[in-house]
Amino acid sequence: GLVPVIRYLRNTNARIRAKAADVVTTVVQNNPTSQQLVMEASGFEPLVSNFTSDPDLTARIKALGALSSLIRNNKPGVAAFRLANGYAGLRDALNSESARFQSDDSGVREAALGGLLELAKDTTLGNRSLLADQDRLRRLLWGRIQSIRMMAPEDLDAAREERQLVDSLWIACYHEPSTLNREGLVVLPGEESFEQPPDVAGRFFEPLRRAPLQRAAPSPDERSDPGNGTLGGIMLLLGPAPGNSE
Repeated sequence: GLVPVIRYLRNTNARIRAKAADVVTTVVQNNPTSQQLVMEASGFEPLVSNFTSDPDLTARIKALGALSSLIRNNKPGVAAFRLANGYAGLRDALNSESARFQSDDSGVREAALGGLLELAKDTTLGNRSLLADQDRLRRLLWGRIQSIRMMAPEDLDAAREERQLVDSLWIACYHEPSTLNREGLVVLPGEESFEQPPDVAGRFFEPLRRAPLQRAAPSPDERSDPGNGTLGGIMLLLGPAPGNSE
């Protein structure tokens, strides 16, 4: 079930923490009900903790991806993320000079941009103005725009989601299209506007929609790595991403 997966976000083994975040990402993508279930099961807190302070880089990156999917079109998630000062962490994830997140990883950039876009779309407490007033964010976005403009055609194709996220975030913050938009680099010929992926896990967790979630402290067994690619008997849905260290 979902609750054991969330427990493994606190596992002492970094590889298990990263894989658990991968599972959460799959569960909540484009699935408001699963997003709510994760929030109610106290899954937000360990994800934020792993994102901001996990000693393992891969676990931090995986937590970032899960958080980005969790707060997408999710007002309670955005509010919780804002209160946790998640903006600073997202901004750092886009910073090419950051020692914590290397921005040559397109997945990291896309997750950070997606999270920032959700914050920019949130109109409560002047949040959009908070983003727009950050000179550092503007410089970072401008740097990404310039990098995209210089990409070879095959790299532009691979950066489809990033191109559209950068332009959407620029419009949300500064109320005008980005240079990418004006130069026709947001949606290339033959492409369609970016859409969220289909729900691939909603039916798997359908029983949880009709049953209350039980919160429980992690047991000693759950803090050990069984060493067979499972989380205490739960087969992992996703393996480590190519090129990520464990």
